[in-house]
Order: sequence, then C-alpha cells, then structure tokens
Amino acid sequence: MEWDESKHPRDWSGKFTDGTTDYKYPQYLARVNGHEGREEITLPDEQLPRSLSARWANYDISMPDGTVVHFVEGTKLHHKEVFAGKGTKTPIRDVARLVLTYGGKAEEWQKIKGFGTLEIDGKSFEAEIHWYEEPSVGKKELKSKDN
Repeated sequence: MEWDESKHPRDWSGKFTDGTTDYKYPQYLARVNGHEGREEITLPDEQLPRSLSARWANYDISMPDGTVVHFVEGTKLHHKEVFAGKGTKTPIRDVARLVLTYGGKAEEWQKIKGFGTLEIDGKSFEAEIHWYEEPSVGKKELKSKDN
C-alpha cells in the first residue's frame, strides 16, 4: 500500500491535522501564544562607531546574572524589531513608569529587540538585546537575553 499524502492533511507547521481546521500561521500562532493581533516592525541595522562618543554612549547592558557588559566598539545592531509600543498592537505594560523615570511621550515609547556583539572579560560574543526607546529620550534599560 502506497502512502497517499492527500489523505493526511497538515497544518502550516507541517503537523498532521484532521483537515477540519484552517490555521493561518500568523493568526493561529498569535492566538496560541496569547498575542492576538501582534505584529512586529523590522528596523534597519545600526552601526556603532569604532570610537564611541557622547552621541553614542556605550550603554550598560544587564546580563541575566546581574553583571553589566558593553557593546564591542564598531559592532552592528542587527535584526532589530519593535515588538511592543508605537506601531504595534501590543502595548508596553510599564509605559507610565518609563515616562515618569525618563520623560518623553507615552505613545512614542517602543520595546525593541536586536542582536549585537558584547564583550565580557575580554571575550566577544553575539547576544540578543532588548531595550526601550523613545525618540527624544533614546535607548534605556538594555538587557541581554543570552548568558
């Protein structure tokens, strides 16, 4: 007996289904993950200067264990995406705290993620970084999601 693929429907992820559900990837994934209507906005890459200046301070980046690291000079922040705040359907839960602490307009704050090269104990490594940003305030509360 030969396998008949048409008798074994699959969903968007390739898993077998009973064929009665019509899962559309983004909408289904959003419902499953509890982020109905969520959308992310891709941002252009950002090149850090080789010699950091007042314009581009080398931000303190908190690691999961509490240590503080910095970007390697000349690194590129790449694959940047806004995943909450302005331009998305996902609000920033603590936007009131951000406005009270740093200023700016609540409707302008964004929560962004991207990748960059960090340095710790003289060694460089690529890490996912999350931060808040508002045009008149800049980047705040940078933290690494990697160990």
